[in-house]
Amino acid sequence: MKKSDAIFAGHSFLWIIVVIFIVTGALFYNTGYRIQNFSLVKTGSLTMTLPEPGTWVFIGGTPAHTSTSVSENITLPDITPGKNIVTVIKKGYWPWAKHITLTAGEHKTLYPFTLKKNISATPLTSSHPNYRDIYFRLYGNQNIVTTTYSTPENILVEAHESTIMVSCDHVDPICTEEIEVSAPITSIATYADNSRIVIYSTAEKIVITELSSLGGRISHTIYTGENLRFYKEKNILYIGDNRSIVRLAL
Repeated sequence: MKKSDAIFAGHSFLWIIVVIFIVTGALFYNTGYRIQNFSLVKTGSLTMTLPEPGTWVFIGGTPAHTSTSVSENITLPDITPGKNIVTVIKKGYWPWAKHITLTAGEHKTLYPFTLKKNISATPLTSSHPNYRDIYFRLYGNQNIVTTTYSTPENILVEAHESTIMVSCDHVDPICTEEIEVSAPITSIATYADNSRIVIYSTAEKIVITELSSLGGRISHTIYTGENLRFYKEKNILYIGDNRSIVRLAL
């Protein structure tokens, strides 16, 4: 074989190796594999519903998605295994952030919730056209204040003294959750039709919190007062505060 032919054959062989390497790498990349600590690992994914348009999702410090519609369902693929900081941000709302750990190839569903930073409470006086009805729903024979509710997903949420308990008729990690609070619970309701977020009151405060403890439970105190109780109509809380009535728009 001539020297030039040998060089050509050698170059051709190297190019074939390079092409095979590139094609194989692209195949592994497109099927969700990445190199981590000099090893090939399968990436994970996250699914979540973003309640409001204009909501940003970050994985670590990297923007991953911006929502454009109400109750937008998204799946974020190719998440590096290990502990990841997942942050959900919307202007004018409290941020939602958690450390989420994924194993290789694992998929998890998250349930972020948004809550306005500035929630205003409006006292209702006896001159309000619905004052009498609201009062009797809080204190009278039309009382609709409750310490239990069920969701369309057949998740039952019950308050027993100072404990919120969750049960289901199906397999779901949330169904074994319990929340211990510092005082007896006077009322509960689901938040914004999100079955995994609960609003509860004690005598002194009203709190919105997650039922799930995955990644750390996020809670916000939205109102304080005396001898509190409430009932909910759509996104409005009607609060009994020491026999006074307050309207709180969420």
